[in-house]
Amino acid sequence: MQTTIKQYLRFPAINPGIKSDGKPFHGDPFGVMMATLDNGQIKFGWSVTHYMDDFDKKKGLMIAENRMKSFTPNSTLIVPSVMYDAMANFMDRAERQLGAKTNSDILDGFEIAVERQNKKK
Repeated sequence: MQTTIKQYLRFPAINPGIKSDGKPFHGDPFGVMMATLDNGQIKFGWSVTHYMDDFDKKKGLMIAENRMKSFTPNSTLIVPSVMYDAMANFMDRAERQLGAKTNSDILDGFEIAVERQNKKK
């Protein structure tokens, strides 16, 4: 069975604290990142909701999973700038948990792609 990890992108909590079940309260999600190990290489997927829309967990997971399945491990990972830092941290987590290394060039391309996207605005 393939191991897949995921992490939700969340807005900051307006009233951070502890819920009645003892778990910490997190802000509302607006995206998801996924990673899996496929033939010794990590594949990544992601999904982010447009700021005018409500996050749909099922649809977000489906989009992230489809991107993950079609991801070529040595390709440039292009993500919206709003999730760059979170994805960089998630990539480190994926390497630790899945026990494989990503190609270091992907991060270089990752930064260039984010810069290009910021220039389009």
